[in-house]
This record gives sequence, C-alpha cells and structure tokens, in this order.
Amino acid sequence: MSRIHAISGAPPLRRRPAGFKGLARVITAQQLSVASAAAIWQRLEARVRPFTPASFLAVPERDLRRAGLSRVKIATLRGLADAIAGGSLDLDKLTHAPEEEIHAELTTLKGIGPWTADIYMVAGGPRAAIRGQRPPLRSTPARASLRWSRSPKPGARGEASRRACFGRIMGRGVEALRRSMRCRKRNEVTPCVHS
Repeated sequence: MSRIHAISGAPPLRRRPAGFKGLARVITAQQLSVASAAAIWQRLEARVRPFTPASFLAVPERDLRRAGLSRVKIATLRGLADAIAGGSLDLDKLTHAPEEEIHAELTTLKGIGPWTADIYMVAGGPRAAIRGQRPPLRSTPARASLRWSRSPKPGARGEASRRACFGRIMGRGVEALRRSMRCRKRNEVTPCVHS
C-alpha cells in the first residue's frame, strides 16, 4: 500500500450531501468513471428539482433514461425514493445509528449493497463508522488502509471508512499505472504521477 500511495498520492476527499440526494449520487456514480458520473448527475439534477424523493418519483422513466441512468439504477433509486416517501426508511434517523444498523437498513433495499452503504457513510452520510475517532480519510491514507487490513472482523467499528479508503487508494494506484503506461508509449522521460 505504501508503494501505491507513494506513486499515486493521496486521493482527494470527496464529500457528498447526506440524505436522499447524497445517497442518490453515490448510486448514480457506481461503476462509472468520475467524468461519466458527473455528466449524468448534472443532467439528473437539472431534471429533478428540487432533488427530493417525491420529485424523483414524479419524473418519467424515459426522462431518467435520457439523463443517462440505467434501468437498474432507476429501479434502485425509485425503490429508495419510495422507502423514504413511504416512511419505511428515515435517513435522518440513521445519522446517529451504529454502522451495523445503517448497513441493515440500507441493504434491505434492492440494489444497495454493503459497498454502497460504506461509501454513503464515508462520503457524506452519517459517518457513524468513524464517530469518536479521527476520520481515517483525513489521516495518511496508507495508515488507514493498514488499519483496514487488520480489522478484527466484518462489521467492526470503522470498517466502512477503512474499506472506502482502501478502495480509493487502489483506484488512484490503477490510474497512476495507466498514466505511466501512456507516458512510456509516448517515450516521455518525466514520470506521469500525481496528476
């Protein structure tokens, strides 16, 4: 991990709003490049005003598809909006809940798994996983990843933040490797790192 961190540098801190909008943004960005996710999110935000569960549910599926959402993501987001609007999910109440409860609540919804719950908690949601601790994403990323690798068991306090940090560092490492390979193809002398 320390070698990857030395090559790629610390990943930028990505903060997202809490609540429906923040979780919707996490879901929208899944398995997409940062640029693609940003473009889709911009079109989606322009169409859903204000960005609330009720407003989202009122938008026809064809408009959501035109914004760039897949059918699976539309189904996940509609399920989330329905749960919030119907009162079976209260994201505000989860703000002070333990990590295990947040996971249990969020992962009952189709299309939301443990990784989505982790990213939501770390990037802008309740952050219950790191309450009372120095947030690992603000500390040296390599140290946070080492703490992740020593996590005593799944669901341990702080596991979400460690997993998210680990994923971000690994992603930056892959990006740095790709940049380096492009530089080699162009026969550039200066290593292409930290860009």
